[in-house]
Amino acid sequence: MRANAELRPNVVYDLKHVYTPAEVADFFRELARVCEDPLRNSELFVDPRLSRYVLRRFSFGTGVEKIAIFHYDLRRESVRVLKCRPLKPKRFRDPRAPKREAPP
Repeated sequence: MRANAELRPNVVYDLKHVYTPAEVADFFRELARVCEDPLRNSELFVDPRLSRYVLRRFSFGTGVEKIAIFHYDLRRESVRVLKCRPLKPKRFRDPRAPKREAPP
């Protein structure tokens, strides 16, 4: 099932002022892929400072890997992107590399 996407205001600000146009284009490409099947096309993410619940994340950008952290609401079929930031520890990403397949 296709999910709707929502962006928090701080994410919109970061996309306009922090990231390059190529990274923004890759963000929206990856967001569209995640919205097709949020559980298969993302990874678990836990950060008690951000939320006491388990969240999910996906990677985007070139060079140093950036992640978008989101909450998936199964009842509303929505993906709410909460935050974007560089991955820690830093790792380099090539968006042309094949995507990892999720286990069945």
